[in-house]
Amino acid sequence: MTPPASAIAAVGLRTQHELPDEPLDRSAFEELLRDCTQHRLLGLLARAVRTGALPVDAEQHRAVESSVLGWLGHALRVERLLLGTTSALDRAGIESRVLKGVALAHTAYDDPADRVFGDADLLVPGREFTHAVQALEATFGVERAQPEIRPGFDDRFGKEATLTVGGVELDLHRTFVEGALGLTVGLDDLFAPPYRFPLGVTELEALPMPPRFLHACYAAALGDWPPRLISLRDVAQILLRERPHPADVLFMARSWRCEVVVARAITTTWRELALSEPPRSSAARVARRTGPGLHAAPCCPGRAPRRRTAARVPPRHRAAPARVPRSAGSEHGFERQACAQERVPVTDPYATRYRRRPDVLWRGSLDAVVLLPAGQTEPITLGGSGPELWELLAEWRAFDDLVAVLAGLHAADAAIVARDVAPVLEQLVGAGAVDGAARQEGH
Repeated sequence: MTPPASAIAAVGLRTQHELPDEPLDRSAFEELLRDCTQHRLLGLLARAVRTGALPVDAEQHRAVESSVLGWLGHALRVERLLLGTTSALDRAGIESRVLKGVALAHTAYDDPADRVFGDADLLVPGREFTHAVQALEATFGVERAQPEIRPGFDDRFGKEATLTVGGVELDLHRTFVEGALGLTVGLDDLFAPPYRFPLGVTELEALPMPPRFLHACYAAALGDWPPRLISLRDVAQILLRERPHPADVLFMARSWRCEVVVARAITTTWRELALSEPPRSSAARVARRTGPGLHAAPCCPGRAPRRRTAARVPPRHRAAPARVPRSAGSEHGFERQACAQERVPVTDPYATRYRRRPDVLWRGSLDAVVLLPAGQTEPITLGGSGPELWELLAEWRAFDDLVAVLAGLHAADAAIVARDVAPVLEQLVGAGAVDGAARQEGH
């Protein structure tokens, strides 16, 4: 791991790590890009490039953008699968909580694009675990990667079951960790009143605090070895942004008998990210009071730490100035959510108003916006002035209004802008990313 990777993991925080003042040479930059991919730091790398914290040349900028686009497109496909999964569980009457990457991206980070992830993680009650697996197997027409050891085992002792749907991995959890530490997790605490966050037009449920912070500590201290830097950033992000009360954290950690896990996660995070926090910070108080064994905590009794393998870049997305999938059919039971405004065929753009659909999942990269409309399986990339167009479409806009604003922003001829924008809007309407409605008089 190169020192710049640790500095990227601490971007935006008070840290003693320093990033270079000028672009890295080719070899050093390629190593940094590999490390950021391995440690799931590409979102933070893009943020460092965007804010100027990490100087890059034109070739390095393109390399970062290409890598980030791939992961952001994959993240949208993961989220679309998660929406279908929670819907299927709701129909089966099974409660669920969103875990890890998706939940953290939408709760602990200001911009979800800062936190990339590779799969979907969902928690269900232990007594419903087998029922949930069967419901999802029936919904998606797939089978779990590994069968249950014997009937009833997973409901009492299992950690998770893995399903692969359309190339996306879904991990259905009963608890956080295997072994002795998994047996002491207060499973009822996980289904206390949840923390809700919006995703598209749906509201999903994540763990409340402090279980959400304790889960981040389990991932940082017990998940991979060496620890993945994004897991350490998650710990810092929750502590410094959401500031869980130390007494609540300590009380639940003692109830779960995981004080040493919390201590290991906090001390490792502060050491690796070289964070500079006042000595009276909540992190310092929690770390000081979680008991002995801060630097020599066992990973998990009866279980060897998981050795991290090379990260695989999601292959299903490629950067493009504007790419709309040809097929717009529903797959795996993902039903397009109804919106108040019905789409109409666009015959004359000047007689049409446009607005982006609220059920579209999207992320912003360095130079583009990546979209995934409901019912689609492949992301759409809008480059060039696409991000500005997408921002304008947050509310209803007449075509000539869009053209006028974009022409003014780029000091371009309005006729040329209209010629370029019209087919993009037509494609977006056809893909279900944008609504088009007849323009009303006076608008």
